[in-house]
Amino acid sequence: MAWLVAQLHERGAALEPGMVVLTGGITAPVDLVKGLTVRAESPQLGECVLRCV
Repeated sequence: MAWLVAQLHERGAALEPGMVVLTGGITAPVDLVKGLTVRAESPQLGECVLRCV
């Protein structure tokens, strides 16, 4: 977190209340290839869909 905050500070940005910081995944990485759709859902945050074109 300290590294992230320092990097943001150098760019004139900052973490804001309510921002989510993911420090690592709990699943294996996925290669993003053309045609792939990745979906993530959270009861608190809703749904996010990424389509690789």
